[in-house]
Amino acid sequence: MKMNDPVALQEVESALEEFLFNAQTPDDGITVLLKNPNLITSFIEEIFDDLIADADNEGDNILKDFYKSRLELLHILKSKLSKQDIILLHTAKQLTKQVLIENDSKEIFSKIVKWLRTPTLEKRIKILQKNPELLTDKTEKFFTNLIERANSSGELMSVKILRSINEIFRMLRLDLNNKTDNIEDIKAAIELSLDKTDFSIFTEGYQSVYFVA
Repeated sequence: MKMNDPVALQEVESALEEFLFNAQTPDDGITVLLKNPNLITSFIEEIFDDLIADADNEGDNILKDFYKSRLELLHILKSKLSKQDIILLHTAKQLTKQVLIENDSKEIFSKIVKWLRTPTLEKRIKILQKNPELLTDKTEKFFTNLIERANSSGELMSVKILRSINEIFRMLRLDLNNKTDNIEDIKAAIELSLDKTDFSIFTEGYQSVYFVA
């Protein structure tokens, strides 16, 4: 039983608690998963199975139904994850491996996630206008650090994904040269960056994807 592995449980405890009690809607659930990519594993499902079985053995139907509903939500979210979300999960996976994460790195990552998950071009333009620091070398240094860590771990898929995201922001920075006052210029730069990189998946929309952790 997974519940008998205290070390493994300790590693996922806070993430699991956040999913159990803070994910009230599917959007909340996706946000929690992006912050805690270790939730998208068979290990977590086995924990849920143990929790459900324990509640059943104790005759606590309310708790049993609660765990079953949370597990069902997890299944729904995993089936609804878009390619964008899969990419962000891989990015988050590398970020969480850093022993020391500076506050500005956390802030940059949060803004990058928001930009990548934004469904419309107009909203992406507004995010860049409100957060011009995304078009500075801070973003490139941030991704360089993640890429080095992914490369040293032999995670080639993560390396490819991170390089693609980095290339998008590099092209935006070079094209716009820190000028974010002209909406048409930003629009053209975004369209060009997506067209010239291998990141066309960001224009394909949502579809069912099975994530193998």
